[in-house]
Amino acid sequence: MIVALGALGTPADACMTATQVVANVAVGVVQESRAKRQLDRIALLTHPTATALREGHERVVDPATVVRGDVLVIGAGDQILVDGRLVAGEIWVDESLLTGESDLARKRLADVVYSGTFCMNGAGRYEAERVGEGSVAHQITAGARSSRQVRTPLEREIGLIIQAMAVLMIVLDVQVAQAHGDADAPVTLLERVRAAAVIAALVPQGLAFMVTVTYAMAAVRMAGKGALIQRMNAVESTSHVDVLCLDKTGTLTTNNLRLEALLPLGVAEPELRRLLGVVAANTRAGNRTAAALAEALGGTQACVFEEAAFSLERKWSALAL
Repeated sequence: MIVALGALGTPADACMTATQVVANVAVGVVQESRAKRQLDRIALLTHPTATALREGHERVVDPATVVRGDVLVIGAGDQILVDGRLVAGEIWVDESLLTGESDLARKRLADVVYSGTFCMNGAGRYEAERVGEGSVAHQITAGARSSRQVRTPLEREIGLIIQAMAVLMIVLDVQVAQAHGDADAPVTLLERVRAAAVIAALVPQGLAFMVTVTYAMAAVRMAGKGALIQRMNAVESTSHVDVLCLDKTGTLTTNNLRLEALLPLGVAEPELRRLLGVVAANTRAGNRTAAALAEALGGTQACVFEEAAFSLERKWSALAL
């Protein structure tokens, strides 16, 4: 339309139309660029890393560079990033993200571990067998994404408005064409193009685009408050939420513990603090509980002769000093 107006010798009309289009595009590009930069920074902060054995040394690598056959080191609190098989050690894994079960699964030598799960206790090494699209977590995600896109009420209303305006534009275009055909004086091509430009302007082409930009900016603002939006139109859905229900698997927590108080049983509290501090400072099988005790109680290094790592079956751990 802009080219046609310029070719017909009406640069003022062409510039007016071009200015509106360029301004709309410029605002959209700036807003989308800001949203993308902010979301990229958030993704970088939450991007996990892997510890792999390369050339006999432990190296922190990007999970995207892990290939089949790599041996990865896993410890308490670490996320398992690829599907593999345990080749050393013994760990207890939280598989609630895959199975929904809150009980930890014990993994021994040669047991299979899955990406997307977390090591909660113990330490070991596992060999990568299925990476990328071959992993179980990726297949589950792909299956979930194959479902149809659900549009929000606002998106449906905007689509209805655009469809109604498009039908109205077609009706008006037909009427204008008939009026031009029935006119006594001949209608020039320039007048026909101008009439078409006016009728085409009835359809708000930028409405759906600006709604998308608004969703993107809202997602960025919510990310600044600690909420991460994975689907843009979920911004509108969250505005209608009155009650939020959470399950007990702990998938929405920070996985950090803090010692609040000690309740001694048969021992004075100062002695209990000293003993617990020694245990926390010298245990080799680190976990979140030991880290919380070490942070709160300190503790001195000692010579450990033997250690019984914590087990969910016996519910205790021990050190011989």
